[in-house]
Amino acid sequence: ILHNYRVRQMQAGGAIHHFSLADVTRDGEVLRSVQIFLSYKFYIGADGAAPNTLPDNTEWRQLAAATEPKDVEGVGVLTWRFNDWKTWDQVWAYMPSIRRVRRVRTSTRGERIPGFEVYGDDADCYDGKVEYFAWKLIGTGEIIGPLGTDSPYARPLRRDNGQRWTMEVPYNRAVYEVPGAKGAGWLTLGNVFVRRPVWIVEGTPRDPYYDMGKVVLYVDRELYHAYYKIGYTKAGEQFQTNFCGTGWGRTPDGSFSAPTPFLMTGINERENRGTPTGRYTRETFVRDFADDWFTPEHLTKLSE
Repeated sequence: ILHNYRVRQMQAGGAIHHFSLADVTRDGEVLRSVQIFLSYKFYIGADGAAPNTLPDNTEWRQLAAATEPKDVEGVGVLTWRFNDWKTWDQVWAYMPSIRRVRRVRTSTRGERIPGFEVYGDDADCYDGKVEYFAWKLIGTGEIIGPLGTDSPYARPLRRDNGQRWTMEVPYNRAVYEVPGAKGAGWLTLGNVFVRRPVWIVEGTPRDPYYDMGKVVLYVDRELYHAYYKIGYTKAGEQFQTNFCGTGWGRTPDGSFSAPTPFLMTGINERENRGTPTGRYTRETFVRDFADDWFTPEHLTKLSE
């Protein structure tokens, strides 16, 4: 189940988008916010031609950096994920204080992003390596899950220069952004909810330094999207709820289509705060990244 869940995103090949992180109280007060640039590439699983060899045996690479406000501009993270079951991710971070890129612990991706209610592995509900957890199926059921956008149908993709396809997406405003809107401040309003059959899967981290004691994912039994992730402490207390919404883009002739995570809202149940993220207005699927894009050298250049 988890491998299918991961593979279904690979068909895109890669993508670039910009989005915001906002830490919001239940009453709608914004405590802090940042703007993020994110790019990633899958070297296996795309519906195009596979490379003859995998660079450094990586199956996936991701490069992200903060672009606003000024005090966090340039803070960036690079991740390489390897095409085997035993090798842990390699993660580099740009340290503005020393203006250098340094290797950091793999479990950094399993830690809460400082000042926000989301974790490094929260993208697409669970964005970590499948083998990092011991997974077990604990049930099946039906849920009403968010798609993170105002339509359940694929959005049109237009061809850009090179191997790139772009779609425009309406901004999914949250309660705190709409005067007079009711509900928790972090709740997004532009969601279609659908009734779907799901697998209920429990994961226990193999890394003792991973922040959570276990997670429970609700994964679509047909589409393999995840709609919710529930996080527990190592003592077994539920403290985190994530809402996850996935949509699709499709070219008019049907020659290319791919999913993308439109929404991920992390809710801290103990502190009654939430971080709605994703919610970008443009998604660009990319298959022609420069060879040196996902390297520590480019992270340094981008961050400076």
